[in-house]
Amino acid sequence: MNNIVPTLPHVRSGRVRALAVSGPLRSPVLPEVPTVAASGLPGYEALQWYGVLLPAKVPAPIAALLHREITAVLQIPLVRTRLTEEGGDVVGGTPGEFADFIARETVKWVQVVKAAGVKVE
Repeated sequence: MNNIVPTLPHVRSGRVRALAVSGPLRSPVLPEVPTVAASGLPGYEALQWYGVLLPAKVPAPIAALLHREITAVLQIPLVRTRLTEEGGDVVGGTPGEFADFIARETVKWVQVVKAAGVKVE
C-alpha cells in the first residue's frame, strides 16, 4: 500500500498494477481502479493527506495571512493541474474545517488501533 502520487508513474508504466484505491471514491487519474470499499471491505477509507499546521501561539493575523496565501497558491491553475495530474486531490478549506477533519481522523484511527489491540510498551 502506498500513496498514489509516487506510485502513479509505476502504474502508468505497467511495472505495478493497482488493485484498489483507499479513498471513498475512485481516483480521477485511475478511474478503472475500484475503491477498497467497492472491492469487498465496505466502509474502508484510509487517506493520506497533507496540511500546514502552526504552533498554537502563532498570532491570528499571521495565521490568517498564511492561510490566505496558501489558498491563493492552491487556486493557481498550473498548481491545481499539476497536483491533480500527479494523483493529488486539492481540497483546501478553512482552518476550522481542517481542525474538524483532523479531529475526525484522530477518532477514527484511535478506534482502529484499539480494535487491532495495538499496545505500546
